[in-house]
Amino acid sequence: MTAISLTDLAKTVEQGNPHHHPHLLKVTKNEYNRVVFEFKAFTGTEAEPERPRAMWTDDMPEAARDLLRDEYETAYNLWNDAHYVRTLKTVVAEYSASAKWAAYAEARTAMTVAFTALNTTPDNEWNAAVSRLATAQEAAREAADTWDRAARQIAAVHHDHSGSYLSWNEAYKRAGIDATSWDVQDHYAYTSRYSTDTPLAEKLQDAINEQRDHLRTVSSLTSPVRP
Repeated sequence: MTAISLTDLAKTVEQGNPHHHPHLLKVTKNEYNRVVFEFKAFTGTEAEPERPRAMWTDDMPEAARDLLRDEYETAYNLWNDAHYVRTLKTVVAEYSASAKWAAYAEARTAMTVAFTALNTTPDNEWNAAVSRLATAQEAAREAADTWDRAARQIAAVHHDHSGSYLSWNEAYKRAGIDATSWDVQDHYAYTSRYSTDTPLAEKLQDAINEQRDHLRTVSSLTSPVRP
């Protein structure tokens, strides 16, 4: 809305009665002489702010109509951000995402430890060590699949609220979620028909394949040469 005097602003606000959003507290001007709307904090549980039909009547002055348009656009953006954060918090809790990521991280570490241990495993213990690695790989794969199912739901929340001005990191922060290490990809990475694996499971399988390639190389170099 273009800059207007305080007197005209007060008059325009009054002309918009009783159609202001219920959360509106006051309308002021900033240091740049621009109109600023102050709202009671949105929780995200409120109904989506919609412009009142009265805006399009001939009885409403154009300035009041413009004010209400900007007011409801601001209200919608604030509500949308709050709804995004609330939904994200709910989904993360519902799918126990923090616990599932911790379980994956632990399983992934165990797999790495089992693989590294092969470097110092005596020959007479080799088969048992390889068996432990295979078990660790399978456990990590299951944990990755479990995480990807939760991550798909989280990605859907981000996708559904793509109109928000909040970044993913800011949304996590506002929701009180530490997602620093989480592997959550774009929504389409979980719904694509061109991949048989989900994102984290695919990355993990690549790591498993590298480990197994190394084992095959070691086996080929250390197996007795037959006459």
